[in-house]
Amino acid sequence: MLELSRSALRSLALIVLCAALVAGDAVATPTVTMSAAPAQVDVGREVTVTLSYAWPAGWTVVAEPDPARDFAALFVTSFPPVEKIATGEAEERRWRLTVLAPQSGAWSLPRPTLTVRAPDGAEHRAQAPEVIVAVGTANAPAQLAAARPLWTRPESVIGDDHDAWRWIAVAICALLAAAIAAIVLRRRAAESGPTAHARFHAALAGVRSAGDGKEAGARLSLALRAFAGATWRFDGAGSTTRELAQLLKPRAPEGETRTVVRMLEELDGLRWSPDQLPASQVTPLIDEARSWADGVQRRLDEEARAALAEKRAKRTDRAASATKAG
Repeated sequence: MLELSRSALRSLALIVLCAALVAGDAVATPTVTMSAAPAQVDVGREVTVTLSYAWPAGWTVVAEPDPARDFAALFVTSFPPVEKIATGEAEERRWRLTVLAPQSGAWSLPRPTLTVRAPDGAEHRAQAPEVIVAVGTANAPAQLAAARPLWTRPESVIGDDHDAWRWIAVAICALLAAAIAAIVLRRRAAESGPTAHARFHAALAGVRSAGDGKEAGARLSLALRAFAGATWRFDGAGSTTRELAQLLKPRAPEGETRTVVRMLEELDGLRWSPDQLPASQVTPLIDEARSWADGVQRRLDEEARAALAEKRAKRTDRAASATKAG
């Protein structure tokens, strides 16, 4: 009986020694363990990842474990604080985070690494095992419907389409012709109506009938801008004084441009004056505006007569040359 007890004690001592050796081996090197649950989910469902970093006591980590770097590309829904465990034998960091399954098929989770330095200065590196989660897998392949035959148009339909396009082209041409005719008729009607000079003199009558100086100044400013726009082909009524000056530079002589811009600037100053403005104060500008417009019209008439005379002279010269050649 005593012999049996001694044998049992020796066996127990041997078991304890083996366990101590195994435990010593468990913390003799750094480790990274990882697991995921559940092992099979649908796309977009949460997966709980349990991650643990461990290294022997007295060793120094090169970089503190941080799984956020490894899981940065995934949609992490929960990332609680780290759980730190320190004993006389080992240091451990534990995380329990949840991520969403991003794709269907076999999804391989990131494999975090850990690098620690032993007391002798040697560096040891550990990496998490490969953990694969089945995402959105089906038990059987999808049963797709049979492909439909290609659709082709009958020949009669193709012919009808050609006829339809022909009529559409005819309608588009008719609309374009009508638009061009309307533009031409509108231009002819504008040319056959009162001239810009005549409309300006009619507007001056309304300027003189204004009872208030500011109203008279506003009407005169509009009449000058409208006359300039109609004479040099731009929207004078819709232009400010500064815009009108820029538009007149390439179109009108410098003297005429300078005069009308000065008058418009004076009218702008009178119109925005805080005091009451008598109509008599605008009278000198009305007379100057009439003289300016009359001078512009005389110059244009003289240029038109000179151009017509030159054209007739050229026509006469060509007729004379043709007679001599005949």
